[in-house]
Amino acid sequence: MTLNWIGKPSLDEVIITRTCSDGGIIMAASRSNARKRSRGPSKRTRADRRTVDTRQAALFFGVVITLIAAVIGGAYYLTLDDDEGEKNTLSLDCYNPEHDITPNGTAQFVFVLENKAGDRNVAKLEITEKPGNWDVHLDPYMILQKGSRQLGILTVRAPEDVDSGRFTIKVSATSQSFKGKASHAGVEVKAKPRTSNRTVGSEDEIGVNYVGYLANGSIFDTSVESVAKNKKAPKTEKFKKNHEGRTDYSLYEFSVGNNIEGFDEGVIGMHLYETKIVIVPPDKGYKDDPSNDLYGKTLYFEITLEKFN
Repeated sequence: MTLNWIGKPSLDEVIITRTCSDGGIIMAASRSNARKRSRGPSKRTRADRRTVDTRQAALFFGVVITLIAAVIGGAYYLTLDDDEGEKNTLSLDCYNPEHDITPNGTAQFVFVLENKAGDRNVAKLEITEKPGNWDVHLDPYMILQKGSRQLGILTVRAPEDVDSGRFTIKVSATSQSFKGKASHAGVEVKAKPRTSNRTVGSEDEIGVNYVGYLANGSIFDTSVESVAKNKKAPKTEKFKKNHEGRTDYSLYEFSVGNNIEGFDEGVIGMHLYETKIVIVPPDKGYKDDPSNDLYGKTLYFEITLEKFN
């Protein structure tokens, strides 16, 4: 028998051949090679696979975390957009929304604007509807502190050739500090013929309807039953006490000169059916009565002249 090496032998791989009498070759592999083929992966191969598996797991979890963050971030953005874009941070109301008016006459309305945002709010006021040739004025901007209310005054003047009938003016308030829907409120004026050019003078006896406001929009007194019973209209504690159970709402009739100074000065010169906002500073209000809850306060009276006595 002749031994021949096939290939380059190594320590752990030896192939032995035997030449048989018929010229055939019998091959035998070493046990070490057989054992090598039967063994599992080497330590180095296992480490490599663990490294690959770790990298794949890290990549997978990185993608998952990124997707979760994107979903949460998107939901948060949509929530902010909904809170700021859908929530109305302003409330606009007119508690005495109907007045008469005469040709070339004026009527004024008090609007109460409330800030519902958690911070300072700048409101833009716009007239969104009015009769074509009427003169209508409203201060365009108001700045409201957190949780506050303020008064806005709408002035309406009818043209000389106005026909009798009802006319509507609408106002909107939109926040400039926050994204938000516009708040809307409307008033109505009833045009009627002027029957007299007489105006109020000192010591005249007249009858008026009125609503008294503080600068923060709270109502402290009124002769108008619908305003007194309007639950949305904010009232002072003194109002609630004085008007509790009251049923005798009627015109306030008086002789000019018998009221607080600012009130009397305000009605002088008014025409019949005119509505006027009279602003009474503290020194022309209840200055002589420190015990009065209106002492030292600026008062806003919405006064409509209903008749001469």
